[in-house]
Amino acid sequence: MSTQAPWPGRFVWHDMMTTDAKKTQQFYCSLFDWQIQEILWRDAPIA
Repeated sequence: MSTQAPWPGRFVWHDMMTTDAKKTQQFYCSLFDWQIQEILWRDAPIA
């Protein structure tokens, strides 16, 4: 099996626009069993 990109069938989330980031994070974490690591940039969360 090739290990080069793009990986067929692999979900990639490029951008997400929402008015309720926490609720959106909870939804996707419960749906896909994701864990989100919040990163600060200029003292504001970006992920």
